[in-house]
Amino acid sequence: MKGLIYCLIFTLSSILFTQAIFAQRDTTIRYWNYKTQLVPWRPTPPLKPETIKYTDLDKDGDPDLLSYTLENGMNVIWIDDDDDMKYGDLEGDTDSDCLLIDRNRDGIFAGPRDLSIDWGDENVDGRADIQVIVSNGGVKTRNFYDWDGDFMYVMDEDGDNIMHYI
Repeated sequence: MKGLIYCLIFTLSSILFTQAIFAQRDTTIRYWNYKTQLVPWRPTPPLKPETIKYTDLDKDGDPDLLSYTLENGMNVIWIDDDDDMKYGDLEGDTDSDCLLIDRNRDGIFAGPRDLSIDWGDENVDGRADIQVIVSNGGVKTRNFYDWDGDFMYVMDEDGDNIMHYI
């Protein structure tokens, strides 16, 4: 009987604790795959934010490009397609921005062996409706199939905000 009472007390306290945890308002900003079974590939922003370079191309007072070097030495550029980037951002957003990764570290973006991902918010609801992924292959396979290269369009026609797993 004593064990049953302890079990009931433990179960009740677990339920109350769980309810208290979930009752708290969650104010963190979520990535596009929140509450899905997809795990995103996401580059880690630089450990030193002062190493991020911001470039204002249109001279309107906010950055249009954000660039930095990843821990593994790859260079990254985020291109702000919808003019909502701010100084202090660590990465672009996935509603209407473009990510370029110089995977082969040759200093040329979107060149051989590089990765480019672009998101487009066509209906202007703050969420991407289309994702384009270009994984470039090499240059030696001209005029023949390049099995190392991929070109993918992902359309979010059902509006669930789930894009391609990279």
